[in-house]
Amino acid sequence: MPRASTSSSGARSRRKKSSKPSLLLPASSSPATRTIFRRRSKPPGSRERSLGACASRATGSGSGAWRTTCSRARRRTRSRSPSPLSSGPCSGRRRGSRISGFEVRLATEADTPLVLDFIRRLAEYERLAHEVVATERDLRETLFGERRYAEVLLGFVGDEPVAFALFFHNYSTFLGRPGIYLEDLFVLPERRGSGYGKAMLRRLAKLAVKRNCGRLEWWVLDWNEDAIGFYRSLGAVPMDEWTTMRLAGDSLKELASDGSSSG
Repeated sequence: MPRASTSSSGARSRRKKSSKPSLLLPASSSPATRTIFRRRSKPPGSRERSLGACASRATGSGSGAWRTTCSRARRRTRSRSPSPLSSGPCSGRRRGSRISGFEVRLATEADTPLVLDFIRRLAEYERLAHEVVATERDLRETLFGERRYAEVLLGFVGDEPVAFALFFHNYSTFLGRPGIYLEDLFVLPERRGSGYGKAMLRRLAKLAVKRNCGRLEWWVLDWNEDAIGFYRSLGAVPMDEWTTMRLAGDSLKELASDGSSSG
């Protein structure tokens, strides 16, 4: 689903800023974990189109900012139902919440080719296949190597892989607790509308609660009203007062070089 984001370049559209997000939980949230999404402006020159709830990509934190696409977590027809959860997305399992025949598990190194295939499918769906330079070797080293930078959930119907979610931990100094940032959520287009995307989010929320995380966050394009409405129905709140900043490419290297900055 997720990549929800605030702006394609990493910077949001003009918004008023505040020091830090309020630590108060929305009424519908579990006291253990709060879900937050950050809006992202429409990328310059990009073509606005209807996006689905089962595919979203984050492009602002870590690898980038969220772009909500049809396959991402944004679409209402996607695996998510527009009806809100009774006690918030992190409240754990509800009666009748399991989907028959749908199983979710953490990916292992043997799943590397499958993870890369999902990443490429998501990029193709977003018409961004030309931006994918990751290789199986890259994923093995960064996801399953000595130092693991992110984790992946895979969703299956029988033996068929139909969904994936890539996430990693961040940290809140105010809470003194870790959080989870959802980078990518994708459900195969032909498998949307069956609740798989929502089931993936629920599994991630349960994982956040189990790990004593204070937040579950992602980015969403601010023009994707369907996605925003869906996320709100889950108890998520937009962080409109924040602007995302990014250093990448030559600018990052320049700052990292000796004497490149007076700060």
